[in-house]
Amino acid sequence: MRNLHNLDAKKSIQFRKLIFDESNSAASDRLFTYIMFSGFVLISLCIILDIVVSNEVSFSLIFPFLIMIFGLRGLYCQFTEMNLREIRTDILPEEIKKKLTDYSKRKKYMLYQATDYLFFLNEPTHEGFSGYEQTTFIFIIEGKILYTLLKETTRFNTPVLFAQYFKARDLKRILR
Repeated sequence: MRNLHNLDAKKSIQFRKLIFDESNSAASDRLFTYIMFSGFVLISLCIILDIVVSNEVSFSLIFPFLIMIFGLRGLYCQFTEMNLREIRTDILPEEIKKKLTDYSKRKKYMLYQATDYLFFLNEPTHEGFSGYEQTTFIFIIEGKILYTLLKETTRFNTPVLFAQYFKARDLKRILR
């Protein structure tokens, strides 16, 4: 789980964004990620402009265009990574806690309760040479939950690009 020093749960709920003291290494990871995804966008934009200027617009535009979309998606995910997403529900908070516990047991995830209304759902994965861990931060409030997904790897922490959609689907399914 990514180490978030002095996570302020009440301010996080109020501003709908994770509020914590960011370490220097986390700030440098974030800066490196911005530079990396911006590089994808700029390089692909240069390639696209070169192809357009040479009047050879053809099938060769697809690859740089896809790289640019990937870079833009990465930048968007990095900018909104700490934002809390909302799912409304009619279920009482105690029942939500029970359903989260059952869900974590079924999926073999680790569920930690930080406060009465803040839970961490850790999903260890082992892809490639180094495994990484995705942590879902879940704030349980009367009538809704707020959540976000963060990924921690051994090298640097890139944003979660698509898993938040699958997590939202799972959370909506268990909160019916």
